[in-house]
Amino acid sequence: MIGKILAGHYKVIKALGSGGFGQTYVAEDTHRPGNPQCVVKHLKPASSSPQVLQTARRLFNSEAQVLEKLGTNDQIPRLLAYFEEDGEFYLVQEFIDGHTLTSEIAPGQRWSETQVKAMLEDVLGILEFVHAQGVIHRDIKPDNIMRRASDNKLVLIDFGAIKEVGNQGLPQSGQVSNTVVIGTPGYMPTEQGRGKPRPSSDIYSLGMVAIQAVTGIYPQQLREDKNTGEIIWQSQAEISPDLAAVLTEMTRYHFKDRYKTAREVLDALSGGYQPTKVSGLPADVPVPEPTLVQQPIPTPQPPTRQKGGKLPLLVGIGVALLLCAGGGFAYVQAENARQQQQIAEEQAEEQRQQQIAEEQRQQQIAEEQRQQQIAEERRYRLARERQNQLGKQKLAQARQKAESERFLEAISLAQEVPSDSNSYQAAQTAIELWKRDLRDRRQAEAEAERRPSISPEEFVKTYYANINFGDYRKAWDMLSPRLKNDSESHPEGYSSYLDWWTKVKRVNVIDSQTIKVNSHAIVETDLQYFLRSGREIDQTLRFSLSVDATGKNWYLDRTEKVR
Repeated sequence: MIGKILAGHYKVIKALGSGGFGQTYVAEDTHRPGNPQCVVKHLKPASSSPQVLQTARRLFNSEAQVLEKLGTNDQIPRLLAYFEEDGEFYLVQEFIDGHTLTSEIAPGQRWSETQVKAMLEDVLGILEFVHAQGVIHRDIKPDNIMRRASDNKLVLIDFGAIKEVGNQGLPQSGQVSNTVVIGTPGYMPTEQGRGKPRPSSDIYSLGMVAIQAVTGIYPQQLREDKNTGEIIWQSQAEISPDLAAVLTEMTRYHFKDRYKTAREVLDALSGGYQPTKVSGLPADVPVPEPTLVQQPIPTPQPPTRQKGGKLPLLVGIGVALLLCAGGGFAYVQAENARQQQQIAEEQAEEQRQQQIAEEQRQQQIAEEQRQQQIAEERRYRLARERQNQLGKQKLAQARQKAESERFLEAISLAQEVPSDSNSYQAAQTAIELWKRDLRDRRQAEAEAERRPSISPEEFVKTYYANINFGDYRKAWDMLSPRLKNDSESHPEGYSSYLDWWTKVKRVNVIDSQTIKVNSHAIVETDLQYFLRSGREIDQTLRFSLSVDATGKNWYLDRTEKVR
């Protein structure tokens, strides 16, 4: 195949890999300037019979139409062409120059919250478009998310998983099954493992990629809650509660508890959507595979723009159908028509009996799955009820402690409220409130310890008592250094201070009232001065007091005349 030219201008230059029913190559488009590279997927039917080729051609063309619908999105590889050559089928897709997220999400290294949110918003935008086309990716993982080198944008690749589809069997009737189990352990939710994927299955897978990024741990290595099946990961990450809540809801064990659409997750990331709780039936339902039986057979034409999509899935199913249909047909010869007719009737009856047996077996499997789902839902409901009851009990105990101002004990109890209980958000709000109350109380206690033992009013009265007793030096020492050195109040220092107070015979403190007190105090005092000259003066002064370096004594820092 290397060196071969397909459709007259795609020159194969290198093999990339192989799936269950085909090979993937890198080729050059020799008809375009610069011979740009592209990816060629080669699908070869196992039989060349007309019936087999007709069925494969119908599946091939139908799936190409699905890829055409996806082709308007810039973050899905374009389908450049699709064609049939010598009874074999080829897809030509855009070559993405870049690397997968597997090389960015290294074990033991955690992404920042900003990186994770940017990744989620980028991929969710792609998923919103894909789901709107009636398509489910089914295999979202770091290997299938590429970072394009040209613009650093993320590109979603590999919509098909050909190998996994190719390994699926077909019923005896020859009809293609509606669903097949595709996915990667660790990233695949339970309903997808049962062959019933939904749009929220892709949301689960993307959530697991994000959890791997914020924890640095592979999904398979994370523990599960044995009662609920929920992934236990929060303690391994350092992210905000808001982002943790979004990732938790993206990866809920049961699809009914997850976000239903990519838009809901985007709204939650931007703060416009609150995570929903379980209530009634889910809004999302499995997106059906494209109907194949009634599709017309179009003439293959190379498209101008197309993204990589689910083509490998349906082509894989189609090729599997070809393998089943390829043997067991014989044609009647003219000379033994009667004998061949009898053989055909016996074969038809045998197939009918096999079909009946298969239908009964499928019905039995469906009933067992239904009973298993009922049991799982009951276990989940009981586990949620236990978590809710435990959360309610812990929060009530915490509030009792808080009422007694035992805030540390209250916070400890509130932190034991399970994150998936109905009381969790109320507990988180209460914890923040109690932490604030605890800080306020400690601050008040610290300020009380630094406050002098004497009240501001007593300080003012003591100051004037020293004046009245003539102990001017002691009164002078009750002034702050700043006031002592104030050139306007005391131009000559202590001598100026003494010059004034020796003219005063006595000072009466009529009333003193504290206006404010913390590390500083403001005291408003009504005074009556009796001067030695016989004059009397009534004044109201506002004193500003400060605490000295020891925190044990007041200083008179400033005076202001009120009236």
